[in-house]
Amino acid sequence: MNKICAVIPAYNEEKSLGHFLKKLKGYNIDIIVIDDGSTDDTAEIAKSENVFLIRRIVNEGKGKALRDGFQFALEKDYELIITLDADGQHDPVEIPFFIKKINNGEAGIVIVFRQINNTLIIFTQAHISSG
Repeated sequence: MNKICAVIPAYNEEKSLGHFLKKLKGYNIDIIVIDDGSTDDTAEIAKSENVFLIRRIVNEGKGKALRDGFQFALEKDYELIITLDADGQHDPVEIPFFIKKINNGEAGIVIVFRQINNTLIIFTQAHISSG
């Protein structure tokens, strides 16, 4: 079984984050929230849910937040990283499908574009090479 985490960039997501984290906890994966300089209670909600929290004082954007989350995950030796948005637009019910694709060797990376005409568009790449 792979060591799996969810990386969740968050900016002013106090209204949705708590409920989303509660749903996500049912999937037995570690959760890393990157609070990207929120001015609301996003960080406090993440702390109350007992997840890993990276707190940035200044908003630097989703790309930088993801990079920080990936770096943290790699330093902690996670083998699979799933990215999700803090507003709950990604349904955690799909997580086992992605994990299965990776574990079965069907893909090295799975990228999903959310619903277009109520259909998930899924791209997989069987072999990933670095450098």
